[in-house]
Amino acid sequence: MRLQVSSEKGLELIIPYGVSMRDAEEFLNSRKDWIAKYIDRYTKSQHVYMYMGSKLEIDHQYDLFVKRHRIELEGNKLKILSPSERKVPLINLFTTWLKLKAERYIPERVEHIAEKYGFKYNKITIRDQKTRWGSCSRAGNLSFNFKLMIYDKEIIDYVIVHELCHLKELNHSIRFWRHVEKIMPNYKILRKELKKII
Repeated sequence: MRLQVSSEKGLELIIPYGVSMRDAEEFLNSRKDWIAKYIDRYTKSQHVYMYMGSKLEIDHQYDLFVKRHRIELEGNKLKILSPSERKVPLINLFTTWLKLKAERYIPERVEHIAEKYGFKYNKITIRDQKTRWGSCSRAGNLSFNFKLMIYDKEIIDYVIVHELCHLKELNHSIRFWRHVEKIMPNYKILRKELKKII
């Protein structure tokens, strides 16, 4: 008999053929301390996966006949199918998927909002920024943190509007905030929400 641990199935007891349930129970009882330590460590290490303001349920499976990772979003469930021989940490797979989503979604929203309110920008970059959600250069280049995708659409729009308004005022003066408020009157509430998750 042996205990086996995986991020997908949690704690499993492998019982050879012919072993009685009584012997299995005795084996589990003899490993109580180890099991308690594992559960405590595993619970503390659990990551909360968010997308567009909602918590995701992760369904991660492995397949012998799959050659590369496949990721699909169905409602609030993120279904991941991985090759059996490629043990990539779940957080790495999620991060890669989130970046791809950001690279598609954010530029489309920037273009839509900029066209609606008459902003002219140069180019857009999606990055893994450590201390900023977005930035705007003097050349009119906009940069956004891909982790914005964990927030709901309105908060993402706020960050986009914030950076677009820097095209008119490259500072945080009263005039700058007036530009932001004209487009998003509730920007102060959204600004506070932006600080809650991370």
